[in-house]
Amino acid sequence: MTKVWSRKVKKKPEPMELTAVTRLRTVDTSYRERRRIIRLLDFLTRDQLTRDQLERIGRRLQKSGRRALPPLVRRLWREQDHERLYRYTCMLDFFDATSWLDQLVALTLKRRDLADEGRLPLLEILQDYGVDVSSPPFSRDDVSSATLNSFLDLCLQEGAWGMVRFMDRFLNADEVLRDQLIRRLGNRTDHGAESAALLRMLAYFEYSEVATLAVESLGTLRHGCAVTVLQSLTHLTVEGLEEQVNRSIRRLAFLGITQPEPLGALFAEPAALITAQAAPLDCYGVRTVWFSWEIADGSLAGLVLQLGEHDGVRHAVASRFQNRREHDDYLDEVNAEEGLFPVGLPYVINLLRDAMLQSIERSFYLPPDLYACRYLLGETDLRPADYVPGFPVELLDGLIERMASLLAGCEELLDEPFFEGWLFTDPLIYELAEQCGTVPLGSCSEETQQLVIERFCTELIEPDKPALLRRLLLTADFMVQTDCRKRSVQKVLALGLSLAGSALSLSRHPFISRLGFDSIEMARQALVEGFDPRKNLAYDDDEEWE
Repeated sequence: MTKVWSRKVKKKPEPMELTAVTRLRTVDTSYRERRRIIRLLDFLTRDQLTRDQLERIGRRLQKSGRRALPPLVRRLWREQDHERLYRYTCMLDFFDATSWLDQLVALTLKRRDLADEGRLPLLEILQDYGVDVSSPPFSRDDVSSATLNSFLDLCLQEGAWGMVRFMDRFLNADEVLRDQLIRRLGNRTDHGAESAALLRMLAYFEYSEVATLAVESLGTLRHGCAVTVLQSLTHLTVEGLEEQVNRSIRRLAFLGITQPEPLGALFAEPAALITAQAAPLDCYGVRTVWFSWEIADGSLAGLVLQLGEHDGVRHAVASRFQNRREHDDYLDEVNAEEGLFPVGLPYVINLLRDAMLQSIERSFYLPPDLYACRYLLGETDLRPADYVPGFPVELLDGLIERMASLLAGCEELLDEPFFEGWLFTDPLIYELAEQCGTVPLGSCSEETQQLVIERFCTELIEPDKPALLRRLLLTADFMVQTDCRKRSVQKVLALGLSLAGSALSLSRHPFISRLGFDSIEMARQALVEGFDPRKNLAYDDDEEWE
């Protein structure tokens, strides 16, 4: 029941004024402490750590308390290397098991992507804390034609989590196995509501072969829930399925099934929205969004998504809560990590549709948890589509004439909550930081400072300048969505215009120069403490260091 992503910078005494925004709690601004936690976790990726070093890292994480658990669990969700998984599980011993054991159980069951070697550290720590891992559901049960029914039984009996389990396997299955799974669901009248819910999920799939077969199989499911689902299908990702839907409805009617039946509280749509929230973009175009709903059976559901400008929906984690207190505690943790802002549902939906389009255009599947939670949004149009922000005329009126005054002190925007994730972590940043040695960049000679910043601009900013301008535009749009003060939004729009049309060298632009200084100084501090991500073979230039 966990997994989030983060970056946050401590506010200065005079933050940008926000109006008409009610935060669920005071945003945690302990940037220094959280960066220390991230650096400690990064040390665990180094080669040849001794047992004593692991002990010291664990004790330092323990001093941070519960705040250190979300980033630690997040790494357990993403890591593939069995040695690092072992080190992360060792860190769990330094925390109260009641705060992470249930999460680790869910994680172990859902991470079907791990080889047996990778699952071993997870199973070992569960066994140490009294969990029987020698029998299902922890034992491996590869899906083949001979075991389809037992696999479907397991999925159909697990309710909402069964939908996640099904999609996790379905996405990795070949075409033949996919067809068999879909067709067999159309015959499972013994679990009519659950089968209809799974086929509804597949009807919204982005590929025609899957969506068409799912609609066809709903027409073979002799249960009133199939009628309910077919009548509710709107805004399908695959166009032109209306005739197939009508044909399936007529086929059920021919079989004597004409009356719709409710799917039950767990699968009813739409769920009642509790809140939709989003975080500002970071400098790589990545942000986190949050949805939560109240289910008809009285429980609550949450969905955390990480959306990337280049790779669409990067991660998704669904959660279920028994009561509002559990929901609020978890949201507080996410909010402390991400700096979420309450926003309107249509805005978050537009962000999600844009990210889905990026994923599909790059032939990426969406995360299983997102497929499984699609029904909670009811008839909301989630067809992939570009999002292009628009601004009211009053924001743009007179912007050019007041450029000079709006740009005064523009580098201070980096201290504001909307720019908290603006710190570059590319390998080039560490290379530039090495030129400073143990001396802060600001204390180096002017010649060194100029050479470092010029290279930062030439090799990192200039080649990706159009993307940077788009991120500034989207940041201004986000500020509008949170009812930020008019002048504050105009300062960001003016900043974008100044970068787009100025003949001034980027290295002399106050905002860009400060951005480079901050990023390089953070990297220099990491190097002084002994961490260099360039030595990590798993480091990806396209991913943030976290």
